[in-house]
Amino acid sequence: GYDTMKNFDMNCWICGDKGTPGEHLIKASDIKMLFPDISQKKPAYKHTSNRKNIPIGSKKSNRLKSNALICKKCNNQRTQAYDSAWESLSCYIYDNWNTINQTNRIDLRKAFSGCIEGSAKNFHLYFLKLFGCLLVESKNYKIANEFAISIRTKDPHNDVFIFFVKTADFIGQSCVGISDLDVIYFDGSNLIRASWVYMIGELSLRIVYLHPDHSHLEPIRGWNPKYLSDVINITNIG
Repeated sequence: GYDTMKNFDMNCWICGDKGTPGEHLIKASDIKMLFPDISQKKPAYKHTSNRKNIPIGSKKSNRLKSNALICKKCNNQRTQAYDSAWESLSCYIYDNWNTINQTNRIDLRKAFSGCIEGSAKNFHLYFLKLFGCLLVESKNYKIANEFAISIRTKDPHNDVFIFFVKTADFIGQSCVGISDLDVIYFDGSNLIRASWVYMIGELSLRIVYLHPDHSHLEPIRGWNPKYLSDVINITNIG
């Protein structure tokens, strides 16, 4: 097992084998849904806190990749089911947004065919993979290592919650992208809370890691597959 905090900058942070930068922080299928005609001649534009109007000419542009290292096996074979679960849920949300927008509810029984529990776990683990990449980039290796264990064992992380929020309520307009990672430390070094936002059109997912000893920092508990509900409610505040 790869259960130490060594060599995260040299090897795959999930399994410890040799890795390369490769995980797209915005899923290609999500970009294709929102920008079906994206091309080098008709690019979308990426904005960061440091730079604006970076042209993105492909849904698989290297400019959307994390700098965290992942091996080919982990990025494809090991986590393929995780990617597929989010793609299924994302497509369902996109195709049924008018109803979801009115009811403020996402029915997983309609979004997933077959085993809802397994699909819900896989969808959670997909965002754990993206979250881990952000933690590695910010040198928060201890919690990233916990996420790596969850990904390898296919066991959701108890302390990661997802809040579903309407994008317009969160930032005032619809968009596609991710936010910066927001972190809180205790005693200057112990990570007790980390959060970021994945924005996909009209809906945003705010993904939060919260140390169980500091639950007061998040008064409303978000969605986690270990507390499985067939219906996910959209919250009014992110």
